[in-house]
Amino acid sequence: MADIISEALTLRAQQDDSLTDALSTTIESAVSQSVEINPNRLANALYPVMGPAIRKSIQEVLHQALDTFNYLLEQSLSVRSLAWRFDAWRTGRSYSEVVLLKTLVYQVEQVFLIHRETGLLLQHVVSPQAITKDPELISSMMTAIQDFIKDSFNVTSDTSLKTLQLDELT
Repeated sequence: MADIISEALTLRAQQDDSLTDALSTTIESAVSQSVEINPNRLANALYPVMGPAIRKSIQEVLHQALDTFNYLLEQSLSVRSLAWRFDAWRTGRSYSEVVLLKTLVYQVEQVFLIHRETGLLLQHVVSPQAITKDPELISSMMTAIQDFIKDSFNVTSDTSLKTLQLDELT
């Protein structure tokens, strides 16, 4: 019996997306209901993967802050620092803002526009030199991570994940 059901599902999935649409709604409802009933179950399932990643992220932020502080101490009386202080005074910006503008170098490789309520990928833009994988999968994982954080840390529903970083990718 299981073989027949499995084969029928496979054949239907090859014909069109109606099976995917039907199952997506059912699975989303089941997961939502499960989280409402017992949010710890999903949190416990995701924690072995997410816990170390969150710890590493926090550790990296602290490390970067310490590096920035050390750099600023080293540069506090240099010619460059005095020029930055003059720029800050001249433009009305804070010294730290001028330092960040002068020292940060980054390039946007991908932009994801994700629907806040459903987590669906609305738009994905990629720079020509970027290597991309499945943007829908990335979008759904970002949504899952955000939902996990909201459930695990008891934050308000209007709070959202601002940054996600993996090594040098942010």
